[in-house]
Amino acid sequence: MTLAATGIIAAAEWEPIAPLPVPNGGFATGAVEGQIVIAGGTTWKDDVKVWLDDVWTYDASANQWKPLGKLPNPLAYGVSVEADDGLLIAGGFDGKQSRTEVLKIGADKRISTTPHRLAEGTSLAVGGLLGEGSEGSLYVFGGSPDPAKLDGVLSFGQRVLLRGDKAERLPEDKSAQLFISTGVVCGDAFYAFTSARATSPTTVENLAEARVFRAGTMSWSPIRPYPMPWRGVTALRLDDTQIYLAGGYGGDPESFRSASFVYNTKKNNYRLGKSLPIAAMVGLVSDGRYVYCLGGEDAKKHRTDKCWRIPLAELLKQ
Repeated sequence: MTLAATGIIAAAEWEPIAPLPVPNGGFATGAVEGQIVIAGGTTWKDDVKVWLDDVWTYDASANQWKPLGKLPNPLAYGVSVEADDGLLIAGGFDGKQSRTEVLKIGADKRISTTPHRLAEGTSLAVGGLLGEGSEGSLYVFGGSPDPAKLDGVLSFGQRVLLRGDKAERLPEDKSAQLFISTGVVCGDAFYAFTSARATSPTTVENLAEARVFRAGTMSWSPIRPYPMPWRGVTALRLDDTQIYLAGGYGGDPESFRSASFVYNTKKNNYRLGKSLPIAAMVGLVSDGRYVYCLGGEDAKKHRTDKCWRIPLAELLKQ
């Protein structure tokens, strides 16, 4: 059986659900008290990029997206992280400038601006929470103050202590120079996959490099590279040792992709995963029972509103 045929079978197992209220990509997403939430993002209208501030939650019983409120400002390309008491959104871009705020959608579904700030505004960065509860820290790596400034990627990470409001810029480190990358916390470490590196102010090359950051040593170590040099891949933790990586943009010729791989943190290897139901740079989130594939960029200057879900157990099958 060919790889393409395998992808068709995998895609057929995704169940369509209600579309997003607006075609959207670059939004923040996470599960808050078992409910899927999306916030902000971008869409295109009449060839103009529009920056969004709406927050929506998915009501699975009604198969309907319901309004939850608005962010303090339009926002896309921030780092969204699930915490014990809600969803944190760090940094991002509002259409005019980068942001340093850390926003929160709490367990009570209230939208607020926390006292925390990044040391420097950035967008299209990656990051996650390392450490336990309020003693943990939010780490943000790379990104650019302007998502259109491809040669302005930050070559350092940032750490925000959740207890108190201290934020610090970490030492310069080429391993932290990540852009249009993807990453997720799994176990006690943060895993980052693929990236884009500027070849001019307006062009990039895709990198398959992958690495792991451990807060205990505050250092990076290389891991087995991603099978494909694509950017805009999306990562989702499946369990304590497996990370689902899917979609993105790249190849020869370059195009949007639906293929996926599952990385095993113990074995340091990849296996072929279930393909996405769409070739795109998507949002992926799990409520513990299902994995949701939400919206995304499926063509240049275009966003999709299509959404699907699949049982988490299906993605864990080997």
